[in-house]
Amino acid sequence: VINQWSGACSNLFSLGEGLVVAMASGFVLVHAPKGTVWTSAKYCNRRELSNWACWLQPLSNCTVPAGMKLVVLKPGKRPKWLHWFRPKLHEIMDPDLEGTWTPTSDATEGSNRSSKHFWPCAPLKPYASAAWEQVQLLTYLMRWKPSTRKYLDDMRRLRLRVLAAGSTRPEAAASLPPGSIAVHVRHGDQPEQYAFKLYDDRMEQLAQGNQDIPVLARGTGEAAKTFSYPRDRFSQRHVFIMSDDPKVIEQAKQLAHAKVPWNVFYLEEPRNNKGSLIRQKSEDQGELTLEIFLNIEVALEAEAWVGAIDSNVDKLINSLRTTVGGKASAPYLSIMDCCVGEPSARPPKVCQVKR
Repeated sequence: VINQWSGACSNLFSLGEGLVVAMASGFVLVHAPKGTVWTSAKYCNRRELSNWACWLQPLSNCTVPAGMKLVVLKPGKRPKWLHWFRPKLHEIMDPDLEGTWTPTSDATEGSNRSSKHFWPCAPLKPYASAAWEQVQLLTYLMRWKPSTRKYLDDMRRLRLRVLAAGSTRPEAAASLPPGSIAVHVRHGDQPEQYAFKLYDDRMEQLAQGNQDIPVLARGTGEAAKTFSYPRDRFSQRHVFIMSDDPKVIEQAKQLAHAKVPWNVFYLEEPRNNKGSLIRQKSEDQGELTLEIFLNIEVALEAEAWVGAIDSNVDKLINSLRTTVGGKASAPYLSIMDCCVGEPSARPPKVCQVKR
């Protein structure tokens, strides 16, 4: 899979889709040379430069013999395989599922069949029916190499900070305490319609123990189930803030001096409110990638999350919290009133910011 024109998290989702295609076609997926821009010579040797093998463990025990022809998938070009990988995913993960699909099968028909198959388990819409399997494959892909683990541990010691309630001086922190909330405020290359107040309102719902937070967003399912958690679980007001906008971090720090103050955790990192694709042109791509990885890893220590589900960072956190995070039933609040599936798979004009 070669993807040199999108963000790091989008790259990882493309890699997951590539694994589906390889499994469905009888191929072996390998980390492609020059497959991504999200590496740098500062952290990667020459052989692994521009290759996800810089950070992640091998996809298999297979090696590529010299001279072997590789099949290259370029997600950004939107080839036909993107239109059939979802129904094919069900065929791979559940061989007992009635019906088979080929690369020429109609994707909508396949998705509808899989939706009927899963209906007794959860009333998901057809475009979200492959979510469970996608998360499993994504989790398999994101296994750190020992060197990546060391880089992240070192970066955490240097950068994770907490501004305690009522304090004016940030202090070093090792991890998030129990009952923490993680919040990702994406600005950068997105319109600043995602005002911090939207996130603050949802943080307050959790801190006050709101028991009416729906599990499924509008358009995703017919179930009316709400998240269940102890009312005082988030009453200590610990919040981890992620954002590429320095103004958001400053706004969050003000919460330490609010009428009912918060303990504000964040990572010290360069911020200029530019999207990662713009930043990587002038900053070290390896450093940026580790910052993204560390933000996600710290966020998974939380027990509730607030974000915009159309962001790939938020989708990655929302996916991994159900597997390695071990918190599939914990509250996730999106400021987007939309589905939880891939943007390419959702009906048009479904998503909008909830005020």
